[in-house]
Amino acid sequence: MKIKTTIISVLFNLLPVLFCPSLAQDSSDARWFPRLAPNEYVNPVITGFFPDPSVVRVGEDYYCVNSTFEYFPGIIISHSKDLIHWKQIGHVFSTTESLDLTQFWDGMGIWAPDISYYNGEFYVFYCTVQLKKDRSYNVRGNYMVKSKSINGPWSKPVQLTDNGNDPSHFVDENGDHYMLFAAGIPQGNGTKIVKLNKECTKVVEGPFWIETEGKKAAPEGPHLIKKDGYYYLTMAASGGLFNGHHMLVARSKNIYGPYVNSPYNPSLTQKNVEAINFHQGHGKLFHTQFNEWFTMVISQRRIPGDMKGVTSAKAFSPLGRETSLIRLEWTPDGWPKDKPSRKPLDIDTKPNLPEHPVVNRSSDEFEAASLSLPWQYRRNPLYSHLSLTEKRGVLRIYTSDHDIDTLLGRNLIVQRERWLKYTATTKLSFLPQSKEQAGITCYYDTKTYARLGLQRDNAGKLQLVLEEMNRGVSSINTITPVVQKATIYLRVKVEMLRREFYYSYDNTTWTPAGTIVNAAYLSDQGTPNWGFMGTMVGMYAFNRGTAKRIPADFDWFRIDDSAQKTVSQQPAKVQFSEMTRLDQFGGPSSGTYLPTETEKQRIAWFREAKFGMFMHWGLYSAMAGYWKGEKVTGGEWAIKMHKLPIEEYRQLAKTFNPVKFNADEWVSLIKAAGMKYLVITAKHHDGFAMFQSSASSYNIVDATPFKRDPMKELKAACDRHGIRFGLYYSHAQDWNEPDAYGNNWSFNGYKGNMDKYLEQKAYPQIREICEQYRPDIIWYDTPGDMNMERAQKVAGISRTILPNTLINSRIFSTSEPGLWDYKSSGDNDGFVQYHNVPWELCGTLNRTWAFKKWDTAFRPVSELLYHLIDAVSKNGNYLLNVGPTAEGEITAPYAERLRELGDWLKRNGEAVYGCNGTAFGTEFGDYAMVEGKRSFVASPVIWRCTTKPGKLYIHVFNMPANGKIVLPAIAGKIKKAFLLANKNQRVTTRQMEDGVAVDLPKKGMDPLATVICLEL
Repeated sequence: MKIKTTIISVLFNLLPVLFCPSLAQDSSDARWFPRLAPNEYVNPVITGFFPDPSVVRVGEDYYCVNSTFEYFPGIIISHSKDLIHWKQIGHVFSTTESLDLTQFWDGMGIWAPDISYYNGEFYVFYCTVQLKKDRSYNVRGNYMVKSKSINGPWSKPVQLTDNGNDPSHFVDENGDHYMLFAAGIPQGNGTKIVKLNKECTKVVEGPFWIETEGKKAAPEGPHLIKKDGYYYLTMAASGGLFNGHHMLVARSKNIYGPYVNSPYNPSLTQKNVEAINFHQGHGKLFHTQFNEWFTMVISQRRIPGDMKGVTSAKAFSPLGRETSLIRLEWTPDGWPKDKPSRKPLDIDTKPNLPEHPVVNRSSDEFEAASLSLPWQYRRNPLYSHLSLTEKRGVLRIYTSDHDIDTLLGRNLIVQRERWLKYTATTKLSFLPQSKEQAGITCYYDTKTYARLGLQRDNAGKLQLVLEEMNRGVSSINTITPVVQKATIYLRVKVEMLRREFYYSYDNTTWTPAGTIVNAAYLSDQGTPNWGFMGTMVGMYAFNRGTAKRIPADFDWFRIDDSAQKTVSQQPAKVQFSEMTRLDQFGGPSSGTYLPTETEKQRIAWFREAKFGMFMHWGLYSAMAGYWKGEKVTGGEWAIKMHKLPIEEYRQLAKTFNPVKFNADEWVSLIKAAGMKYLVITAKHHDGFAMFQSSASSYNIVDATPFKRDPMKELKAACDRHGIRFGLYYSHAQDWNEPDAYGNNWSFNGYKGNMDKYLEQKAYPQIREICEQYRPDIIWYDTPGDMNMERAQKVAGISRTILPNTLINSRIFSTSEPGLWDYKSSGDNDGFVQYHNVPWELCGTLNRTWAFKKWDTAFRPVSELLYHLIDAVSKNGNYLLNVGPTAEGEITAPYAERLRELGDWLKRNGEAVYGCNGTAFGTEFGDYAMVEGKRSFVASPVIWRCTTKPGKLYIHVFNMPANGKIVLPAIAGKIKKAFLLANKNQRVTTRQMEDGVAVDLPKKGMDPLATVICLEL
């Protein structure tokens, strides 16, 4: 029977290869990089080496932790608002004192962390494992750390057991704490549970076995939740008939059991024979704030191929174990399970959450004082062997005594490969004395890597060597003589299992340096060690036994993943601009900004204005935060977030009658606030036009008793008062239209026709607002299902009618300028540092955009003013939102704060309007090593700097206890220093070699912000 079962298991695992031609041969880009419907997402949601996910929801925020094994810093923390877009925000461990990985073998170290949140504290449970493949050495232990902030600091680790692995935390309804852990891998002895004290620092009861069918299947990653009176136990079983991991579920009325196994087991597994994602399991159940149920699990994307000497594998996973999001359903008899047969690429419906795109940096200019978050060290770093400060703007790695094929070889700095197709390029300055070597590497572990290194041959001439380490056997692929230059550009181009290496002297002309046609060994299946991780890419330097300490200077490291996109996803040639591409938008460097003269003239007024009014006003204002008497969240998003029937929502138009609306009063308030432009919602995602439209009768003139066009009246008032006029238009998302992007509840099952919607409604309405109101700005939003062709047509309509109108970057989901004139940052989320490109922060005056009666959490004026000054100091604008009522009023809490802002600007507007950004940059903070971890450390909110030719404006927010601030050094002599609001009040300054000391006056300081003008 055992032999029969084994044969069946092997055959089942080979089904995708034997019976699916697309896998047995090769896969097209459309298969690997599909075009998605507007309401769809594709797995994995966290790509690359992100195994063993555990997720916790805290309010509307989701946090995920992943295993890091022997890599340092330890335990990645990622954050998301929508479960689809995840941003890496830090690590749990960043110091050798808290985590010493120096002796752990490949694939060992930290396994399977679990994150939880209870009573204001985050908990992370994790294990460390040191295990030989033959199990002759097997040491494990489970630990706990906690913190009141997701950003730390985290407590010192507490060891809870000296055996077992994959711990997880569960808090019962009465506040009792428990830990579960896998207790017998690989023998299959099942799961244990212990009760902990209230501090989670000590076992007070147990351990006890939890008996389930998982005992037979070597269960991993056990988790517990409680629902409807049952304790549900989930675990990742690693045996049986299914390909790799799968999820088993059992439940009990008693926490210690007995547990009854689900009749639907395995409750989650990939059964689709055409699938690309396999090995799915190792997750815990959770639900969103809107009661949708999911689990995050590991998965492997497997590329068909073969490898000499490895007959057991017919498909390979170079990116390792990634993180996928799986939607779960609850059966009528109360069991969780996934869909009967998922699509080959795990394409599914997005969670019912507002989209929140993020940017994860991969390229690095090495301009900061420490490495950015994506970089990892192999085991604990030798900080004395590397520096970002000895030569500013350069990562310096000194050649070490140990190579990267040994545990001691730690002069290796890498990041995860997150793309099946990408190009990595670095600029290296290195002058070896003899056979020392430095270069670029694709690295899996000590027995599995490829690298292109610069060294000298026996005759002392420089050469490039492409070396392969395949299952512990080293071989030279290619040796390339190079000219006598110490500076060279190195590149690796990756396409699935193929890897091509190049070099250049000028970063323009590239010469091949060798090709690995089949690099299948760089994968989970290809390594002879534990295949738990994924391929990394990065830089190294070692002395090859010469004992020489020679610096290898890496000027930058850049990754381009554009080749991974399908033809339909590729941006077409930009026809509206000659702006250069921004290499690192969202990071500390915004790249080069080279506008044409036409673009300079078009954007000039915007860069002068700095401060504008945003208004969210529409039918949703009549809801005022309630639907049928019940409080709802989301404001203008409440329809989607609560899946309100669009047919019922439309009825609001019958009573929408803003009789108190007065355009001149509104614009007078805008002017009194010191604002220079207005952007108001002409059509939001609900599809209702706040202007008269011949393209759709669903508008304020034709569908409401108001019968007036407020956009027309506001345009006239803005012209009278000298305020620039802008219109917000939701071009792609329209919940009233079945063919548009966004509504997957009222039109469930309807196959939308995006181009039909655009042709019949969006394009005509864009023409109407351009022709009827001639706005200075068209503010587009949420470009779901827009491709470059559609976005170009939207921009083309605007530009043809109004060549000088400004377009924001939300017209299309790309960081490439050209379609747009300025970058919109995230909502209430400004950029970290200065940007050359024009940009705008949009933010709320309270906590929501549309009017809600119950939202009384209005921000203090000091906070609003800080956001304005902070944005200007980073070369941006601030667009501050108010939500008028359905009656057409701007309520007193809004108006009072706006007028107070205006009063401050009357005194200090010279330091805002027309100003350039900071002369320093350091007042924002900097990237630095914090307990061994590279993090952006924000400076205390004490001051910001704005500039004009010959003048520095220092905005002081908080009075230091000693009454002094110290600025960085200034190039040029300070001729005069005074308070801007009282130019007769002089300020004492002292210029030193390394900075400027400023004595703040004891009198005349503004409680909101004091501006000191330094004339040079």
